Amino acid sequence: TVPGGGVTKGQKFLSTMQELETIEIPVTMGGWNSDVWSCSRAGFFHPLLWNGIFFPCIALGQIMTRTELDWQARPTNKLVSSLSCTNMTVFLFFWIIMNGSAALMGMVRWQRGQDLGADFYGPIIGLNL
Repeated sequence: TVPGGGVTKGQKFLSTMQELETIEIPVTMGGWNSDVWSCSRAGFFHPLLWNGIFFPCIALGQIMTRTELDWQARPTNKLVSSLSCTNMTVFLFFWIIMNGSAALMGMVRWQRGQDLGADFYGPIIGLNL
């Protein structure tokens, strides 16, 4: 605590400190501290549930960052694992842009009356597998 009236730079004062009892925080080692259905505890609007449904790459990147894995799911240091979520986000935007451009090309071909055959669907299927 600060003495009454405050302190000035360089001033020395004494303060008592209480002994702390042992503080125990339960930490699950080698596994998850919750089960598969834990997302339902926070209700239907749990952020990771919606993130996993609409942006699974970003959800996976968050999990990889928290478990200290690199983009190839290998254990690594905090600096490299902190980039996992960024890498997955970049991958997601690349995927969205590529599928958007494929949809646009398909729409143009359809409007021109051209066939949407294997030469059109093949790369799209390859991109999404």
